[in-house]
Amino acid sequence: HEYGYTTIDQEKVISFIKNNNINNILIYPGADEVGAALIGRAVSSRKKRVFIFESSDNGLNNIPKYEDRPQIKSLSAQLKVADLIRVDNAQEADYVIAINTINSEMVESWEWKENLERYNAVRNIEVFVEKIKTFNKVVVLDTAYSNGGDPILIKEMNEKNVISQLHGYFGWNTSSNTIGFGLALINSEKSQTDMLLLKRHLLDDFVYQTMTRWTFYQEILPKLGLSYFDLKNRQDDVIKLEHEHISAIAKKYISTISFEFKHMHPWNRMFEISMEAK
Repeated sequence: HEYGYTTIDQEKVISFIKNNNINNILIYPGADEVGAALIGRAVSSRKKRVFIFESSDNGLNNIPKYEDRPQIKSLSAQLKVADLIRVDNAQEADYVIAINTINSEMVESWEWKENLERYNAVRNIEVFVEKIKTFNKVVVLDTAYSNGGDPILIKEMNEKNVISQLHGYFGWNTSSNTIGFGLALINSEKSQTDMLLLKRHLLDDFVYQTMTRWTFYQEILPKLGLSYFDLKNRQDDVIKLEHEHISAIAKKYISTISFEFKHMHPWNRMFEISMEAK
């Protein structure tokens, strides 16, 4: 955010760095991805090249929700952390990053239906997916919405039969979280798609966060006498209902892949889940 406690904290950190003449420090939005980013850099045996393209014109210059600067600024910082080189054409690249962006006000993933017309006016998902289809080793960073993936992107990738060909997919709660985990996967140097990791993030980042969590918060939990922040002693009941819902959504939107999974709520609330694909 431009204002707030995080900005005050950042000012104090910057002041400390300047006053102590500390060099080579990067400050950018993010938190959850930092461990993965540093481990990825540590295990990488060589500097890799990446080609990046986006779904909307100039969307990387938009400021994502929960962050204080244009997305391209955070992406550039994270590329430096990951020790990756951005190149101008795919022929030179070891990996391709397809980043789903929005060049207008970003909203929460569960608000996608009421914002669909506005979103579609500034991007062409069909062309974006057609381009994804032409490349190998593509990592999709789904950052058009906060707190979850994009149903239109998932639907289009499913219809074009490209999901199983992806090297990775991420759609975490913030743009920088998503970027950091995607770059960490590239640094892990997997030679082929890790289907369990791909399935896990499709189920968690898209099916749960976008298509399940808000529905349960509004329609299911009140009937069970539960709240978003406390599932009380009925987590097993909630999980059973969620499992059915998640399975149905996955079958509808991602029919080109079969799913077996189990999940739980580690903090007994709705915000996050632990998802294990089988």
